[in-house]
Amino acid sequence: MGGESTHEWVTAVARDGLAGLEGFDPDAVPLSDVASLIRHFTVVERIGATGRMLVARRAAGAQLHRAEGERSAADWLAKLMGAPVGKAIDELRTSEEIGEHPDVDAAARNAELSQGQLSEIADAAKANPKATKKLLASARTNPYRK
Repeated sequence: MGGESTHEWVTAVARDGLAGLEGFDPDAVPLSDVASLIRHFTVVERIGATGRMLVARRAAGAQLHRAEGERSAADWLAKLMGAPVGKAIDELRTSEEIGEHPDVDAAARNAELSQGQLSEIADAAKANPKATKKLLASARTNPYRK
């Protein structure tokens, strides 16, 4: 998916998501649906975080932050995210590292892992690329705990 079509798709997803939450009453959700909804919301969260991370990598590579008057790509990203600079630094570092490991990149794009898992696996893959497949398999089957 290229530039304009991606922008239109993400804009529509954001608009529809906001419209869906506008009238959302979590107290009206049947308890039998709660776990499923949490899993679906988690996938949506991972899709958004991964997309942001991938686009931020593009912005950093193009040094877009300079045109916007920010000291660094991390400062620029943190401002857009409304998050601490440390989180932005971690996202930018992770996005660079997953770009070097196709299996980790695929897991990110398939929303298989949390951002914390992606960050840790990307670090580990950089240190020991041969362990990547084993780390991914373990992360998919074991809950993330820090």
